[in-house]
Amino acid sequence: MSRFEGGRAFSTPFVVIVRLNVTLARALAALDASMLSDDARRYLDYMRFLATPPEAGEDSGTPVSARPLTTDPEGEELMRLYRHVPPAARARLLEVVRAAVAALRE
Repeated sequence: MSRFEGGRAFSTPFVVIVRLNVTLARALAALDASMLSDDARRYLDYMRFLATPPEAGEDSGTPVSARPLTTDPEGEELMRLYRHVPPAARARLLEVVRAAVAALRE
């Protein structure tokens, strides 16, 4: 953890980062929720979201894979369109989007 805090964790394996996140989430979940900051509660909500299998649904029955990731409707639509493109064609879609962004910046 001190390597992360000191900015020296560039070569840390991803699995170590995941384990740190899981350990932190467990420690926070063991605390009284009223003692947590809004940021800590959002972090726990996000960790619970990540821990939910994609085929599981919320109370409303919405699968995790269909849940919104942002509060931006246009961003959500862009991600939805990306997911509907066959994986083999996604690189081409990104090329088109990059070209469109470059043209719109001019």
